[in-house]
Amino acid sequence: MALEGSRGAWLVAVSLIGAGIFGCSSSGSDDGSGGASSTGGSSGSPGAGGAGTGGSGGSGGGSAGSPASGGSGGIPGTGGGAGSPATGGAGGAGGGSGGQGGGPTGCQILAELGGTIDDVVSVAADGTGELNLTNRAGVQHEGVWSPDGTRIAYVSNPGNDIRGDIHVMDADGSNDTPLTTTGDNARPSWSPDGTMIAFDGGAGNDIFMVPADGSASPTNLTNDAAVDQENPQWSPDGTKIAYVSDAVDTDLEIFVMDSDGQNQTNLTNDPAPPCPTCSGIDDVAPVWSPDGTMIAFKRDEGLTVMGSDGMNRNELQAGTDSETAPSWSPDSARLTFSRPEGLGRPQTWLIDADGQNATAVTADSLARIVNPQFSPDGQQIAAIRVTVAGTTGLVTFPASDGSSLTTIAMDVTGIPRWSPSCP
Repeated sequence: MALEGSRGAWLVAVSLIGAGIFGCSSSGSDDGSGGASSTGGSSGSPGAGGAGTGGSGGSGGGSAGSPASGGSGGIPGTGGGAGSPATGGAGGAGGGSGGQGGGPTGCQILAELGGTIDDVVSVAADGTGELNLTNRAGVQHEGVWSPDGTRIAYVSNPGNDIRGDIHVMDADGSNDTPLTTTGDNARPSWSPDGTMIAFDGGAGNDIFMVPADGSASPTNLTNDAAVDQENPQWSPDGTKIAYVSDAVDTDLEIFVMDSDGQNQTNLTNDPAPPCPTCSGIDDVAPVWSPDGTMIAFKRDEGLTVMGSDGMNRNELQAGTDSETAPSWSPDSARLTFSRPEGLGRPQTWLIDADGQNATAVTADSLARIVNPQFSPDGQQIAAIRVTVAGTTGLVTFPASDGSSLTTIAMDVTGIPRWSPSCP
């Protein structure tokens, strides 16, 4: 299968799930004043910045309640009741609302706003808040957290194309910085130390790497215009990058290379198609196990695991029509993925890394439960629920029991991404 065709379908699978493509049927402490900003007391403590006393609600505002001086999120509404700005003047919106100064805090999940991709949103894991981080015309999607959870890389296009430029922003959406300018890039992937971002793009659809701070231009790691490569994924130790390539024949294979682009190696080595126009075996969506010893991937819509050297391949679920890449549990013992159940509506499943104990976690007769992702502690799963009518929502549920789904946001789609600050 030609890579670009597969890539388009894959991105639609990931990002347009809410559009019904896969049919079954169908904040700074008190807004920067009174409280923890500047001199107004400690991180939103009710007394120190409140009502124009104890450090005066105004001084606590810093520069007119700018989020930057808003401390660490504070306790909304306790920083001094609408506060007499007293000496603070410009800071004086006073404690009342708590605003969103300082951006989202605590456990957050990234998703994409709307039934079609357009903006990157951050949703509190307890369902208490949703923040549109990009909020502009065009397509903003594929948001991924930096390893320390302070920044987000994503793809932005001012038009309607799913390919665009790689941007980085702070976790609250501020300090948005474009790292590329060619407009034909996708799939950002952070290095484990947070200093570099790999992505696929360019005229030849190569694998590139760029400093996350924008201090240098992208470096082409594969540099072969005659071959398509996509979906780079860093190994946990940062020394290798797994990716998808059609370098051998017309089908897609999982490759791995050193992080500087050297020693490009085909790990899957599937037999060539029997004829030039025949369909081959496509291996896509590589995902490293957290301990770095295994790589899970989709093989002709099934789920397969192999050693990081390509050995000991084990096809766990053949022909499951899994819609997205699997997600590893943090102990590398299990994977979660989606596969069709009854009426062809995919549900979330768990399976051991050795292929044992395949179990359906959800059984929603009215919707598909897709794009499942383990929380950092492995106790929860976030997924996208798509009803027969096409409405979408971000849901969470215990990894051990998907019978009770908690909807924490509506009209969102994409692959949920837990922040590193989550339990």
